[in-house]
Amino acid sequence: LSAVLLIGGPTGATQFRPLSFDRPKQLFPIAGKPMIYHHIAACSKVIGLEEVFLLGDFPKDVFTPFINATSAEFNIKISYLQEEKPLGTAGGLFQFFSQITNKNTRNYIFVLHSDICCTFPLQELLDFHAKRASEFSATMMGTKVDKAAAHTYGCYVSDASSRMLHYAEHPESYISDTINAGVYIFSPEVFTKTVLLPSESEFEHEHAGTYDPLVTEIDEVISMERDLIPSLVDKSKVSVYEYTGFWRSIKNAGGAVYANEQYMNWYAKTNPNLLTNLKEVKFEILGSVIVHPSAHIDPSAKLGPNVYVGPNVKIGSGTRIHNAIILDNVVIQDRSCVMYAIFGEESSVGAWTRIEGLPSATAPLLEGRDARFRRQGITVFGKGVTAGSEIIIRNCIVMPHKGIKNSVFNEIIL
Repeated sequence: LSAVLLIGGPTGATQFRPLSFDRPKQLFPIAGKPMIYHHIAACSKVIGLEEVFLLGDFPKDVFTPFINATSAEFNIKISYLQEEKPLGTAGGLFQFFSQITNKNTRNYIFVLHSDICCTFPLQELLDFHAKRASEFSATMMGTKVDKAAAHTYGCYVSDASSRMLHYAEHPESYISDTINAGVYIFSPEVFTKTVLLPSESEFEHEHAGTYDPLVTEIDEVISMERDLIPSLVDKSKVSVYEYTGFWRSIKNAGGAVYANEQYMNWYAKTNPNLLTNLKEVKFEILGSVIVHPSAHIDPSAKLGPNVYVGPNVKIGSGTRIHNAIILDNVVIQDRSCVMYAIFGEESSVGAWTRIEGLPSATAPLLEGRDARFRRQGITVFGKGVTAGSEIIIRNCIVMPHKGIKNSVFNEIIL
């Protein structure tokens, strides 16, 4: 067994700015750990999984410290496969087929998108696929969303036996409320380019002439969602594993706050030792909070729920923080209030200042039956932002090293 994390490249994280200026999005801390740490932690629990690959076109040295530390922690081999140019979400899987399958000696390949959060039930997905591998070449993890949000994802239709009948990426009209959750398991034969060729009957239906797969050209840039999965569906080779746990995509900077909340709530239920113990600190904690041991927090401050505080942060007296990610070396002075916000490294907030991502703490959620997909505003500070005292900053994105002296609402500050 092997697993591949699709990490893309520098040009693919523009929606995550300003948080991706100083690090790849995939290394941004969610619940105190880099985003893809959670993926690898899940991979390490799968019986027989020998190697994890990071596949993308970032410079290799960007991930080297993370790879070394995480490989040692989980005692699992982690390798980086660097594309010379972007090859799409599936192109690299074909290019590096020999390495990923160890010269075709591995039975199955997990493929995971890096910008999602969930429980990653990989062992269950493996067991589900292995029982059906003689019939299906791929199994995709799917989940349900609000009907109103479904068209922003890849949607599918399946039958009672979990066979995928139809798949469309970002459909223009409603197809279903079941979507691609970004986790797959493949049998190795998928990654021969002949799977992308039409069958003889499909070819004859669409073209005039003699069918000859050997002379049909396949682009080296291959999309998982627009090329590979639809091709396999046409051949009835895809099954669906229905996932019912928490799930969220992390496309933009604000999505990190909600992913942070999902993981912390999960930790509270499954592994509370990963959270800061309120009995071991002097300040007040409400709900799930992770505070780095080097942070200095005044005993009169109140944190939580869903707060991560990074190394060397200083939080003053009477400060209230909830649903926030506070990165390294941030200073928040006395009597400030922070909610639904992210502070980049070395940012500072003056006394009696209010930073918020909602019009008010009691603002209603947007309509929708599924809380996973209700959207709320987030205020995001890039690295080194300075906010003055006695001001309000609401629903803003602030580029790095900007100084804010007056109240501001609903703006992108360049």
